[in-house]
Amino acid sequence: MSPMTEAQQNTATNDRIARQIEQAILDHRLAPGTKLTEDELGSIYGVGRTIVRGALQALTHRGLVETKRNRGAFVAKPSVREAREVLEARALLEPRTARSAAMNASPADIRDLRRHIEREHAAMDAGDTGRAVFLSGEFHNAIARIADQAIIEQFISALIAQSSLIVALYWRRRDA
Repeated sequence: MSPMTEAQQNTATNDRIARQIEQAILDHRLAPGTKLTEDELGSIYGVGRTIVRGALQALTHRGLVETKRNRGAFVAKPSVREAREVLEARALLEPRTARSAAMNASPADIRDLRRHIEREHAAMDAGDTGRAVFLSGEFHNAIARIADQAIIEQFISALIAQSSLIVALYWRRRDA
């Protein structure tokens, strides 16, 4: 196996940092509207601004980060209208996907889904709402994966990521 080129290493680093920032957003450790400065993130992750910029661009593409001209990058802050659209899109896609998953699920898949639910409930019981929301999203992603519909899985994954921001902004009843 040949060693990775510098471009490949940069791409891998961009992806790793994007995943870590995304995880912080989905776990609600970075709230909607939080400014994401390239210098600060570069310092945290020990990389240059170019790498951070690439990670932020990837997150912008996923709808988790907004870039404002001459102001910088911020954790996305969906409007009420955007929130409704995301939830309506999920309501259209997920029931059919769940039905496909139910028809395709193996006993191992069902065990995995039960473990997801147990971890989510444990997080809620521990008062770790951000983690519970993340685990709920992972549960829905797992259903889409089991349904074996790759394009729909991509849509649902993006909608779930945006739903985490919506929960952080608009969820009033934490016990719901």
